[in-house]
This record gives sequence, C-alpha cells and structure tokens, in this order.
Amino acid sequence: MMTKQEFLKKLKKLLRALPKGEIDAAVSYYDEYISGADDEAEAITSLGSPQEVAWVVAASIAAGEGADGDAGYVGTFAGSETGKKRGGARTVLTSILAIFALPIVLPLAAALIIVAVAAVIAVLAVLAAFGAVAAALIFGGLTSALIGVTGMLRDFALGLAVTGEGLVLLGSGWLLLRAFIWLCKRVIVTGAQQTGKPFLTKRLEFITRRKEK
Repeated sequence: MMTKQEFLKKLKKLLRALPKGEIDAAVSYYDEYISGADDEAEAITSLGSPQEVAWVVAASIAAGEGADGDAGYVGTFAGSETGKKRGGARTVLTSILAIFALPIVLPLAAALIIVAVAAVIAVLAVLAAFGAVAAALIFGGLTSALIGVTGMLRDFALGLAVTGEGLVLLGSGWLLLRAFIWLCKRVIVTGAQQTGKPFLTKRLEFITRRKEK
C-alpha cells in the first residue's frame, strides 16, 4: 500500500509540466484531504492512482477550475463520474504537455525538415552530375570519332588515333549513362517504397478493422 508521502511525491512528479503554483496547490489540497481522513490508507485508495489524480488535476486547471470546496478537483470524488472524465482529462493533459514541448519540438522538426530537404537536394545534385558527365562524354566521344574518321583522309594514323579516343570516350559515357539510369531507378523505387509503406499500412489496418466488424 502506498503511503501519503509516496502518493504525493509521485503526484508532484506527474504534474511537473504544470506551473509551480498549480502543482503546490494540488499537492497541498491532497495532503490536507488525506491527513484529514480517519483512515489515510482508505483515503488514498478512494482517490485512485496518482496517474488518475494527475489527469483530473490537469483537466480541472485546463477548464479554469481547481479545488472547489467539498467537491475537490473536478471528478476526483464523483464516484462513477470519475471514470467518465478520465478520457477527457487524459486528452487535456496531453495537450498541456504538448504546449510545454512546443519550444523544443518546433525547432527540432524544422531542423529535421531542413536536413531532409538538404539530403534530397544532395541526391538530385549527384544524379544531375552523373547525367551531365555522361552526356558530355557521349557528345565528346561522338565528336572526336567523327573528326577522326574525316581526318583519316588527310592523315590516316592521326585520324585513327582520334577515332579511337572518341570511341573510348563514347564507351565511358555510355557506361556512365547506364549507371545514371540505374541510380535514378533505385532512387524512384526507394522513394516510392518509403512513401507508400505508411499508406499501405493504414489501408491494411482499415481493411482489417472492417473485416473484424
């Protein structure tokens, strides 16, 4: 069985995202309630777990209410009504925690987006470089080969050497072009898989739920 000190300590820890004044008021209220009871253990049991009390406190504060006389925090001693209020209280506390986390989450999210965009730009730049080099090699190879063929009429040896150089450039450009096409396919396939997985997962979950119903 949890003692009063343990209960209040855990409650205070759970409410640490709230303003200090609200935390102190809540802890003081429950301290007085438990201390004023004939049986502390029974009083703690009647309150429920510290987590449940924390939800109620957060909901009461968010609604602009707090300890209200004999009724206590909204939903705390409402019997069966407590369970009805817990779902909404959890939502409210989650919203409060989200608000406190905004100064950290927003810059972090912005940084992640910037990194993602930079990564996409870097990949596109690499692909563009591959394509540009491949195109340059192919164009240069064709040009050199044509010049070499026509140059054979004047100087066969020189023309043959230029033609051979052009064919080497053309072959290198062709290989690089094949690598460029392969990389483009891999990027497209990987991107489609990564973006398609969440959609397919949600679709499968939706279909599964419908079958279960």
